[in-house]
Amino acid sequence: MRTRESGFAARSVVKVTVALAFVAMAACGADRGSGGSGDGGTNTNDGGPGTGGMGGAGGGGLVTIPGLKSIRVEPPMISVTLTGGMAATAKFKAIGVFDKHPERDITSEVTWRSDNLGRASVDATGTATTGINVGGAVTITAMSGFAKGDARLNIKYSGVILDETVATPLPADVGDKFAMAPVNAATAPKLVYPATGALLPPNLFGVEVHFRPAASHKLFELQFQSEYLDLKVYTRCASPAGVQGCIYAAAKNVWQVLTSANRGGGVVKLMVRGMDEAGTGKGESDSIDLMFSRDDLLGAVYYWTTTDDGAIMRWDFGSTTQVEAEVVVKKGPMTGNACPGCHALNRDGDKMVLSVGGQNDGRMLLLDMPTKMPKVPFPLAQRSQFESWNPNGSAFVGTYNDKPLKDNPGYGQLIFFDGATGAVKSMFKPASYLPNHSDWSPDGAKIAFTTIGEHNTDQKSFRGGLAYVRAEGDSWSEPVELLPQVMGKNRFYPAISPTSDFLAFNESTCPEGKSKDNACDFDMDPSSKLFGMFFDGNRAPVEFANANHPGIEDGTKVNIVNSYPKWSPFVFQLSEERRLLWLTFTSQRAYGLRGSRILLWMVGIDPGAMTAGKDPSFAAFALPFQDLDSNNHIAQWTSRIPVVQ
Repeated sequence: MRTRESGFAARSVVKVTVALAFVAMAACGADRGSGGSGDGGTNTNDGGPGTGGMGGAGGGGLVTIPGLKSIRVEPPMISVTLTGGMAATAKFKAIGVFDKHPERDITSEVTWRSDNLGRASVDATGTATTGINVGGAVTITAMSGFAKGDARLNIKYSGVILDETVATPLPADVGDKFAMAPVNAATAPKLVYPATGALLPPNLFGVEVHFRPAASHKLFELQFQSEYLDLKVYTRCASPAGVQGCIYAAAKNVWQVLTSANRGGGVVKLMVRGMDEAGTGKGESDSIDLMFSRDDLLGAVYYWTTTDDGAIMRWDFGSTTQVEAEVVVKKGPMTGNACPGCHALNRDGDKMVLSVGGQNDGRMLLLDMPTKMPKVPFPLAQRSQFESWNPNGSAFVGTYNDKPLKDNPGYGQLIFFDGATGAVKSMFKPASYLPNHSDWSPDGAKIAFTTIGEHNTDQKSFRGGLAYVRAEGDSWSEPVELLPQVMGKNRFYPAISPTSDFLAFNESTCPEGKSKDNACDFDMDPSSKLFGMFFDGNRAPVEFANANHPGIEDGTKVNIVNSYPKWSPFVFQLSEERRLLWLTFTSQRAYGLRGSRILLWMVGIDPGAMTAGKDPSFAAFALPFQDLDSNNHIAQWTSRIPVVQ
């Protein structure tokens, strides 16, 4: 099993030693249990001084100065650059504007605050002190009563990190050699992963950089540059077994330097330079653009893997100690010795329902997550596939069409189960539609589902469309069609966004002249792509084109499978001005130099762009904690990890 820490060693990626002192990054804002808040929460500690962030008379802005009308902080902006592992200081002063008196210096009479203690604190004299290995913008505020004034402190981190654990030590003057070596365009390395335009969560450790070097190159410089960062990392080539090229994954301290300067900021440009041992010439790759969201990604993801005849695995993004994905349930007596597969968890993560045995089976296990034991004896009386929970976890909905009506009262129905007992509470027939892939909205008001045009099994059918029903008291409305059933197309697997106003779904295309084919049966269809669509019916579907785009190593291949979309349950912040959603999906694209694999990928979605009818997706990236020798599917999310009893 790959691990977050030991996985680095398994991939032959070495740890690095920072040539500068480092102050550990701490998370602030939303706690581990709640993940992001409705507007994302603010991470205010990116790695820096832990001392106070405010000073001045009275504290807390409660002091009032007689006749004070407003405050102006001077200078309005100061820029500093951090080098050599040293903090920097910047002196601000507060100028008071009065109704009946001349302006005067009130620096010692106000309360001073920094909006990001991880980057800089400010004392009672208006002197801001930065952290050591940090970068980014900080707002410095002077307050008295209801009057306040702001200034901006721009911090740029400039540093060098040497990878000191390579088998052959790096030359002591490696930086000078790179600076002096002439450029030879014929020896340019080729960056192949991540994709340019990828947006990454700041706390996703283990993201790899893949590049193809020139044969003569033995030394490499990775340069990360942005408004707030100039970081150079020197290393040698690490080539895991079967990989033709170099893979670099930063240790946590390197990653924290990189992300602390750029979370919620602008574009970071990554370039790789390669050089021979003597430094006679260097090649420079084209640069790629990366971004980092403002908020850490919290909550937990549960996914199905083919490892050990099938298992459900769990990764906790809020944990600071987890080092490998945890097995939650696997094939064994608890599952009737059948393979666990499609699964769904309630938002709080204390209950899971999963079907076993795959097609034409549909027996269900209702699992109590704190004890990892069945809540009721296996199997439940009613079979089902592709379940989804209501917002408070009191019920879940599913469908089951794998057996004919005479043997299956749930055929053609939305089947509602009690969340505590697994007993069938009710069934609802959505007019003439044969429903599948039901998904209950986070606000509880809607259930979206696939409408099957030609049924084979619930896992594999054809000519799917999309529809939804609205809650009406204790029942549901007549279905509203979102997308019709169309010959040669399959629309399937709706996933309603955390904002409940639009959904993601898959669309695949059959080979020309066919409406039924293994290539378009909504089971890992090669041509499947991700789209989004609003429920209001007034806007056309929008393709998540950036998310669907093949990687560099896919070459001319366009059918790479983009399937099974699932949302993180929170609305985060990309920056102060832009909201952000996270979507996971299964893809068989090339994971850089590691080749084509069926893995979980993740992508940031900008709901503002979706509202404007534009592609809301960034470039996707592979989740780094997966077992790369297994097939991984259906990353279901919860808001928290329950305490194991």
